[in-house]
Formats: sequence, C-alpha cells, structure tokens
Amino acid sequence: MAIYPWITFKLNFIKNPLKSKIWMQLGECCSKCEHIANVPTNPKVVEEMHKVYLTKGVHATTAIEGNTLTEEQVRQKIDGKLQLPPSKQYLGQEVENIITICNEVMKKIGSGKGIKITIEELERYNATILKDVPVEESVTIGKLRNLNVGVGTYKAPESKDVNELLEKYCDWLNSDYFDMYPDTPIANSIIKAIMAHLYMAWIHPFGDGNGRLARILEYMILLDSGVPSPATNLLSNHYNATRIVYYQKLDSAGKYKDPSIFIEYAIQGFLDGLKEHLEYIYAHIYQISWESYVYEKFRDSKQHDTTNKRRRTLVLEISKSLFESVKEEEIMSKNHYLFNAYRKKTELTLKRDLKETINMGLIEKTEQGYKANVEKIFIFLPFRKTHQ
Repeated sequence: MAIYPWITFKLNFIKNPLKSKIWMQLGECCSKCEHIANVPTNPKVVEEMHKVYLTKGVHATTAIEGNTLTEEQVRQKIDGKLQLPPSKQYLGQEVENIITICNEVMKKIGSGKGIKITIEELERYNATILKDVPVEESVTIGKLRNLNVGVGTYKAPESKDVNELLEKYCDWLNSDYFDMYPDTPIANSIIKAIMAHLYMAWIHPFGDGNGRLARILEYMILLDSGVPSPATNLLSNHYNATRIVYYQKLDSAGKYKDPSIFIEYAIQGFLDGLKEHLEYIYAHIYQISWESYVYEKFRDSKQHDTTNKRRRTLVLEISKSLFESVKEEEIMSKNHYLFNAYRKKTELTLKRDLKETINMGLIEKTEQGYKANVEKIFIFLPFRKTHQ
C-alpha cells in the first residue's frame, strides 16, 4: 500500500497542538451540552426543537452537495407534507434518504445498542444516501470506488488502497483511542466525530456521497456519546453556513498534514451553534416562567373573576412577543376573546385595564406601545457595567 503522510490515524497534539482557546471552547461545549440535556422542557417543545434542528441538519448536509430545496421544504418533507413536481422529485428523495438514516441511528442508539462502524455498515449507509439519486455512471452505489478520484486540488488515495485504509479507519473509531479524558466523554466524542469526518473526506472511499456520509458519522458519534439530539446536527449547519471556509479548512488540513486546522474551525462553529440553541431553549423557559408569574399575580388579585380573566388575557397577549412592544390598536386584533370582551365595554375599559396592569408591575408603557415587564423574572442575572 502506498504511504499517505496525512493519513496517520493518530492525533499528534504535541507536534500540532490545539490553542489554549480551543481547549477552553471544548470545555464550554461540554458544559452547554449538559445544560441542554438537563433543562426541563415541555414535551411538545422538545419534539418541536428536535424537528427544527433535524430540519436544519438535513437541509445543511444536502445543501452543501447542491440540493436546492429550502429549509421550509425540508421541514415539509419531515412532516410528510412536501409536494414536488416530477422534475424535482430526486431532490426530495435525497432529503428523505438522510432523514431515514438519522431516524435509524436515533432508534438504534435509543434502544441502547450503541454503534460499531464497519465497512459493511458504511457501504449500507452509502447505498441509502444515494438511493434513487442521480450519480455519475462510474459510481457504484453502496460499493467502494474502483477509480482514482480527486476533489479540487486534493488527490485522494489510490482505489487499490481504499479497502485497507477503511479497515484501519473502522478499527481506529471502534477502539478506545479517543477515550483521552474518561471524565469528559462528550469532549472525547466531539474530537472523535470531527476526526471521523476529516478522515472520511481524506480517504474518500466511495464514488459519491462521501461528504454526506462524513456528516452522518459525526451525527452518529455525537448522539452515541450523550450529546442532546438537537445539538448533533449543529456541525452540519456550521459547515453549510460557512461552505467556502469549510472546503478551505479540509484542504489546508490535508495540505499541511495538520488535523488541528479543521478541528479548531469545527469546534468554534459547534460552540456558536450551541449558544444559539440555548438561546432558543431559554426563550421558551422565559415565556413559561413569565406566564406562571402572571397567573400567580392574578391569583392574589381582589378583582372578580371576569375582570381578572380579561386583564390576565390582556397581559398574556401583550407578552406573546416577550421583549417587544405592542401598539394599543393591535392588542385585540389577534385575540378573539379580547376583541369580544372589549367590544361590549366602553373605550375607557381598555385604558383602565392597561393602567391597572401597569400598576401591578406586569406591563410598561413604551414609545412604541406596551410591553411585558419581564425584568421582574430576571432578578438573578448579574449586574453589568454600563459604558458611558
């Protein structure tokens, strides 16, 4: 077998050390994964989050390869509602193939079986990825390539060496090589997932579908290590959002025989994605906490039930956009109950209710209208220095 100096199946952080900033970011990634996993959330919200991030991940991994379906269309495919003309059916099929693998992997790991990466499994995944999708005549779906290939300026290993390289690849990923830090399995798996991706791209064992398979392996490894399911698609999102840099980092890592180039790029994107995901989760938590606070305030009110219900509904309607103001004339336009409640009253009733809920500390008047006084539920946030 020919020698390929960049394919060593080793991590040499002595020769190519990760910057201290990256180690700190890796620790932050672990912490945020634990936060996401331990946040109590409504099951409906959890299901929706799973669909949102599955949509993003499937869209990203297919869009990188040229699939032109939008994120909204991918969501419709997941929900079984996508309608495409015959000329675009193959685009929907490509998306469905990735969804099928993601669901299969989740079911397998969820059953406690864990994963073992073998050549046979990789061939099966490749066959699923390319099922009923147009490929070049030279491509044999679900089988290792028998032609020499290259991507851009990169020349992949010769086809005669692919089987042996892939055997080493599988043995490497199935071994305990990446159990570098026993107390931080998620940190280990992040590096393992990124290296699985990088080496799949370098070996390029199939005639087509290697990039999609590389990203599926990342998803699989992260999910198997305990990373919350919505976060397992964040790397694919990052690669798609920074597609030009993605290819540059893959190329540079091979050119300079330095995996840390790609690792640093990937970890930064994963961390950014986790931060964004936590903001999404916190937004739901803020909404639930605020609504609970509103109900508590009205339980203590001495007003009779009809007035209480009307004012409580008024506050909750204004609170739908938790940090934004609502104009007075828009308050009733989207709430059927409020429209009917105030239609039977004088114009002064709404103004009196607004004034009373301001006095209760639940809403405040702004230049743009009225907004929820949500600062009351953030009493434990740290004080921040204001810059003059």
